[in-house]
Amino acid sequence: MSAEERDILDRFEKGELRSATDVEQEIKAAGQAAHNTAHRAGETEVTKTQDLRNVFVSHINEDEGGLPRLKNLLAQHGMICRDGPITTGKFNSASNEDYIKYEILSQRIKWANVLVVYISTESKDSDWVNWEIDYAAKEGKRIVGVWAWDEKGCDLPEALRQHRNALVGWNGESIIDAINGDSDKSYMQDGSEWDYQNVSRHCR
Repeated sequence: MSAEERDILDRFEKGELRSATDVEQEIKAAGQAAHNTAHRAGETEVTKTQDLRNVFVSHINEDEGGLPRLKNLLAQHGMICRDGPITTGKFNSASNEDYIKYEILSQRIKWANVLVVYISTESKDSDWVNWEIDYAAKEGKRIVGVWAWDEKGCDLPEALRQHRNALVGWNGESIIDAINGDSDKSYMQDGSEWDYQNVSRHCR
């Protein structure tokens, strides 16, 4: 997510922008301004469209430390991810659950091209993670499960079992293929095919 887009979303959370339409118009205007600036300077795009994705990473707070690892892994394999997840401290003073879901999280999910679910043992029990997945599915977003870098394998959030497009281990090329829609397969962390009936043998 660019600095301009973060500023726009922060203004929305503070109430300076009143609707999702206002946010979309502001982001569109900022993007057009950046494009015009690059064009006038005679610059060419450095990154191809298929190498740039707006990504919402659904995760539990305890797993925030793994998000920079994920972005770095993808960058090493040629994909730049502009991320829009909610992390600790981004709610400002918001405490109302419906406000957080439908005024903050929903806007970031709509902005994203893909919802990536960062899977750990505890994430399956998160109401927030399951809600984010369900909302992304309603919005027609591509949904990709990624096993956390230190996760051997465990059960999935119920919404991810229902709505996932792909499930991959901690491998940069595999994650990029899944994000881009080049793979719709489901794998365990060790590369074996994901099997709900036998998943207990992988769980800690």
